[in-house]
Amino acid sequence: MYKKMMILILSVLFLTVMPMTVLAGSGSNNEDCGAVNDGECQQFNLQNQTQTQTQADTGLEKDEASLERIMQTTRECMQTMQKDCLQAGESQQVLEENLEQLKQQYQQQTKLEVKEEIKSMFKTAIQLKKSQGNIEETELLVRDLISLDPKDQEAYRELGWILCNRGERDPKLFLNGVEVKADVPPVIKEGRTLVPVRALTEALGAEVQWNEQEQTVLVSKGDIQIQLRVNNRVAMINGKEVILDVPAEINTSRVFVPLRFMMQTMNTSVEWYPEGQIISMNE
Repeated sequence: MYKKMMILILSVLFLTVMPMTVLAGSGSNNEDCGAVNDGECQQFNLQNQTQTQTQADTGLEKDEASLERIMQTTRECMQTMQKDCLQAGESQQVLEENLEQLKQQYQQQTKLEVKEEIKSMFKTAIQLKKSQGNIEETELLVRDLISLDPKDQEAYRELGWILCNRGERDPKLFLNGVEVKADVPPVIKEGRTLVPVRALTEALGAEVQWNEQEQTVLVSKGDIQIQLRVNNRVAMINGKEVILDVPAEINTSRVFVPLRFMMQTMNTSVEWYPEGQIISMNE
C-alpha cells in the first residue's frame, strides 16, 4: 500500500514539472542559452555579433559609396562649368545641392583625407565663383568653408578681401567659425581690440554681472572669474591682480572689454587678419 502511494505521488509531481520545463524551453534566445551548454550559448552569441557587425559594415560601405558619388558628381559639375559656359546653369544647381550635402557630411566624417578633399572642393568652387564675378555667392561659400574649418587662415583672408572690396571697415568677430553679431561693433584703441562684453560672454556661454555703483564687470565661466573696473588697468583673475594694456571702458552706453586678454584668460586662441579687420577666436 505504501509503495502504491509513493508511485502515485511521484507520478503527480512528474506531470506537474514537465509542462513548466516545456514552457521554459519556448522562451527568448537568452533563456535558450540557459537551457543549453556553454559551448552552444557562446556560438549563438558569436553568430549574433557577427550578423550585427556585418550589417554595420554594409551600412558604412553604402554611406561611403553614396559620399563618393556626391563627390564625383561635384567634380564633374565644376569641370563642366570651367569648360562650357552654356551648360553652366544646370551644373550650377547640381553643384549647390552637392556642396550643401558635403557640408553636412563633413561634420560626420572621421577620415582626415575625406575632410581635406571636401574642403578642397569648396576652395575650387570659391575660385570658380570668383572668376565668374559672383561675389555674393563667393562670400557664402567662403563663410561655409570657415564654418567647416574655423582655423583655415586662407578662408579668412579670402573673406577679408571680399569685405575690403565692399568697403566694410568695422572689425568682425568669429568664434569657432561662426560670426558673433553685436548691436555695436568692436573698437580698436591703442592697437588693442575692445568688444561689447555682453555679446562676447553670450557667445562663449559665460555669465556677466555689472555693478553700476562700483563700475565693475564680473565675467564667470567654469572655475574662472574675471573682474574689471571701467578705466582701470588693474584686473582680477580669481582674486589675483593683473595689469592690462588697455582698460575696460564705456562706449555708446555699452561696457567694452579688451578682447585678447579675455580670450587668453579663458584659454581661447585669437588670430587677427588685417584684411577685412577679422578676428578669429577658437576654443
